[in-house]
Amino acid sequence: MQDIIQQLAAELNKDPRHVENVVRLLDEGNTIPFIARYRKELHGAMDDTALRTLEERLQYLRNLEDRREAVKKSIEEQGKLTEELSAAIDTARTLAEVEDLYRPYKQKRRTRATAAREKGLAPLAEVLFAQGPDCPDPAAEAAKYVDPEKGVETAEDALAGASDIIAETISDDAALRKTLRSLLEREGKLCSQAAVEEDSVYRLYYDFAQPLSRLQGHQVLAINRGEKEDFLRVRVELDRDRALQTVRRHVIVPGSAAMEFVKAAAEDAYDRLIFPALEREARSALTDQADEGAIGQFALNLKPLLMQPPVKGHVTMGLDPGYRMGCKVAVVDGTGKVLDTAVVYPTYGERQKQEAIAKLSHLVRKHGVEHIAIGNGTASRETEQMAVELIHRLGGGLSYMIVSEAGASVYSASKLAADEFPEYDVNLRSAVSIARRLQDPLAELVKIDPKAIGVGQYQHDMPQARLGEALDGVVEDCVNAVGVDVNTASPSLLQRVSGLTAATAKNLVKYREENGAFTTRRQVLKVPKLGPKAFEQCAGFLRVPESKNVLDHTGVHPESYEAADARVDRLAEALRNLKAVFSARLLKIAPQEDAGILMAVLLGDKTRLPDPVYELYRSNGISHLLAISGLHVSVIGLGIWKGFRKGGAGFWVSGLLASGILILYGKMVGFGPSVTRAVLMASLSFLAKAFGRTYDIPSALCVPCLILLMFRPYLLTQAGFQLSFLAVGAIFYPGSVLLRLAGKRKLLQSFLISLSVQMATGPVILYHSFELPPYGVFLNLAVIPLMTYVAVSGFAGLFGSFLWEAGGAAFLGGAHYVLRFYEGLCLLTERLPYSNLVLGRPAFWQMALYYGCLLAGTLVFSRALKRPGFRRMLFGALFWAAGYVFLLPIRPSGLFVTFLDVGQGDGIYLEADGRNLLVDCGSSWGNEVGEDCLVPFLKSRGVTHLDGAAVSHGDWDHVSGIRYLLESEESGVTIGTLLLARAGTGEIYEELARTARKRGSTVCYLEAGDRLEGILGREVSVECLYPAGDFSSEDRNEESLVLSVAYGGFSMLLTGDVGISGEEQMIEEGRLRPVTVLKAGHHGSSTSSGEDFVRILKPSWVIFSYGEGNRYGHPHEEVVERFQDAGSSLLGTARMGAIEITTDGKRVRLKGYRN
Repeated sequence: MQDIIQQLAAELNKDPRHVENVVRLLDEGNTIPFIARYRKELHGAMDDTALRTLEERLQYLRNLEDRREAVKKSIEEQGKLTEELSAAIDTARTLAEVEDLYRPYKQKRRTRATAAREKGLAPLAEVLFAQGPDCPDPAAEAAKYVDPEKGVETAEDALAGASDIIAETISDDAALRKTLRSLLEREGKLCSQAAVEEDSVYRLYYDFAQPLSRLQGHQVLAINRGEKEDFLRVRVELDRDRALQTVRRHVIVPGSAAMEFVKAAAEDAYDRLIFPALEREARSALTDQADEGAIGQFALNLKPLLMQPPVKGHVTMGLDPGYRMGCKVAVVDGTGKVLDTAVVYPTYGERQKQEAIAKLSHLVRKHGVEHIAIGNGTASRETEQMAVELIHRLGGGLSYMIVSEAGASVYSASKLAADEFPEYDVNLRSAVSIARRLQDPLAELVKIDPKAIGVGQYQHDMPQARLGEALDGVVEDCVNAVGVDVNTASPSLLQRVSGLTAATAKNLVKYREENGAFTTRRQVLKVPKLGPKAFEQCAGFLRVPESKNVLDHTGVHPESYEAADARVDRLAEALRNLKAVFSARLLKIAPQEDAGILMAVLLGDKTRLPDPVYELYRSNGISHLLAISGLHVSVIGLGIWKGFRKGGAGFWVSGLLASGILILYGKMVGFGPSVTRAVLMASLSFLAKAFGRTYDIPSALCVPCLILLMFRPYLLTQAGFQLSFLAVGAIFYPGSVLLRLAGKRKLLQSFLISLSVQMATGPVILYHSFELPPYGVFLNLAVIPLMTYVAVSGFAGLFGSFLWEAGGAAFLGGAHYVLRFYEGLCLLTERLPYSNLVLGRPAFWQMALYYGCLLAGTLVFSRALKRPGFRRMLFGALFWAAGYVFLLPIRPSGLFVTFLDVGQGDGIYLEADGRNLLVDCGSSWGNEVGEDCLVPFLKSRGVTHLDGAAVSHGDWDHVSGIRYLLESEESGVTIGTLLLARAGTGEIYEELARTARKRGSTVCYLEAGDRLEGILGREVSVECLYPAGDFSSEDRNEESLVLSVAYGGFSMLLTGDVGISGEEQMIEEGRLRPVTVLKAGHHGSSTSSGEDFVRILKPSWVIFSYGEGNRYGHPHEEVVERFQDAGSSLLGTARMGAIEITTDGKRVRLKGYRN
């Protein structure tokens, strides 16, 4: 066993002690989720995937050990087991090697060699195969074995039989097979030819050859299916002369009289026995490897589908689109209970469409529907258009989402669905499933066989048992990662919990129905047939919200309750519960459109804050109102202090009580920088009053600043901390100077304070968000005073509602009209010109110059107030204006290139001479790369318009970001010209072109030889090298645009995902030259960057754009070595983050953002 543990530790690069612990835990019957979550100290924090890999390898190695013992026992029973053979079997590393060693001793079916042995020809074969010095002439020796009674009529018959015996002996040689197997792996090829003359989807493989070592899984699976459907003839090729050379070296003794005879027998052994077996082995190994890759891909695709964020607690309408049978409709409440069903026919004509909208409108109003879930199957687009019209007609307040309906029909026709909804038609059940998928994807999808969800390739060709095992593991991991509510979970969900089976899950539900909801975790032990071991495995994954013990609501295991109890902050828990009560009360008494805002303003809870509202406030410079600001805390503290003072309390008592309440409030809402600052400053103010001292703002500001930085120094880099202290500091300076200009005019005072804050915080806002709302100073002038009223009325309504609910709701009426006033002001300013200035992120030296000008201008104003003079004031204003000039974006001279860190994908931004070009932008790791990566980067550069955007090909990891820019007006970035490959195919290309034209962009199609004149100015040339306009391929990667960029002595090649065949075509056409920088094709895959390609280009730097830990193994070791051998420096976005290149055409500077 120790040998297995050591081997596992070496293979998985883990500590042998951790591996031994995991093996012991598995042998004790513990499940993978339980070990991963609750035994981390024993396995070094391995994740579920690593533990499953270890479990699979452990099973393989144990099977290997069992097979070794069985083989040795069988050979020993034959009396042929030697010490050398036993040692060879013990050291065999794979089952194939063990079988090779066993082959000579295995009971065989009747063969030609068997017949020859029965004729007594074994001694002849042994003499000739020994090829000793005294080896006789084969013909003469064979004449001695002629025996017509045994069927050996002539010497030739004897030699033929001896040859069969020698051929089988050679074929059974384990060492020779191992050598030939290694040769085949290195030099063998898989070839396929057309078996029919007709065209088919397999045309790409009608004349195909690829080395075994470079075959991709999808190619193997496609060829296998093509062969199965009789479209392809497939074979494995290996240079016969090269293989026979190896065989001869192994078995022939030069100079022997029997040398030629043995040579012929060896050739027969290779052609008839060895190579066919090795070919079968190779095909089987390739298929197994491809199957594992496809199953792994299936599992990876399934996990994010299951782990989509749920939209719980909202009334949802599910729409299952269809043409012939109509669109099935189901409305479910926040818990998934069916409220109503219907069928509408929006695709039958305009009249039926309007009837459908009217019917759905009625259902929305009747049940208060908040969200619509639309299945993505047949007629999905038409149903989506109907939903958009429906929302528009209802005046908003309703959202829709397209959800995957994969497997919905399988579920709706299942026994489980029939038991759950016996009263509904099969078609209506699928609509219910679609609605519930939006509410809780995991709980709904676990009801469906994972193989039916359909998020993989060639799933029907996979070994179904292995596929089912892998996918069940993914479902189990997902369920146990989030836990389940023991009082609401269905048997389908519960049986996926660690330690529970289908039987115990049903027993648990039955017990719950008979005895009521569980109130503690320990109560689960009363479920029939659920013993202590099963409870140990499942307890941590079961949540009991009804329990009085808060730990029963969490993922803390009961075995750790004693330790957890010692660490629980009871005060914090009580405040969290109080906050939850307040939140629930606001949701109950406040209008739906106000509840989320009030929860954010009063309680710091932004979970219900609508994204459009936040974006509206943010773009107008008043998003600070949606957080608990220091102003709110100060108003609350001052009100409490005054209340105690009027009640007769002294300064000390009032100050202590007010400070204590503020501290509790801060702990409840979370001590953010602004809240902490306000609580400390208010407490210092109360302390100053108690001591009869003057309250000094600069000193009071420094104290919380030092305290915060002492305990949390990282706050110095955070926007909230910087803005909070700058805003308050600005009230003192330059605010105190400007206030002297206003005299006693209150409105002017408010404006000047707002202006001071805007000037002080402007560069920091620009640094973090890249844009400035110029009208923000005027908006803040109007909204800040009213926000105090919102806070006061909000608290009054909240607390008052506990005494009189209707009265509390009435108090919120004033806040409602103020919030609507805010939205109206924001919408008005958005329509004004230059409502939002995107200036990009200023450099530190720019910010330093700005603050220098701000300080100088304030000093000049201060002196002007002592000795009034228009010139001095004008001079001060000019200083301030000059500061803003320093914040304007500065464009670099020469050529600027950035390879964006988009994860597993590509994104290249180029800028020169005031022009810019984006080449690809997408990621296979998520759909948000446009919103979360591309737009922030462009705005950080001060870019709101792209002169050009080129799409190399239609894969998601190259287009998703560009698609977001085209589809989303909210991005604030427009595209002048969309550049596509003329040879490009696929629906995504057509969709991009349609959307671009709709948004007013020009669409330009490129082919080899085209030049993009002026796209990056006069000095930078951009040329398309590939593909030709008439090019076509089944492999979309081969359609990739290849662009050459040249500037002075600098050159760069951007290759998309082009493969080796595309590279060879460019080489044949003589289009390639040495380059300074190469973007490695297909993220460094082995299907790109061929030897000739690398040799011709000789790049100084190679950029690999890939995601860390990607499942494809990019960049491939062979490709990396190839570039290293060529003397290239290798850079990768996974390791360095975004990679920035600047050049003046002579010198090149490279910088990574994570160096």
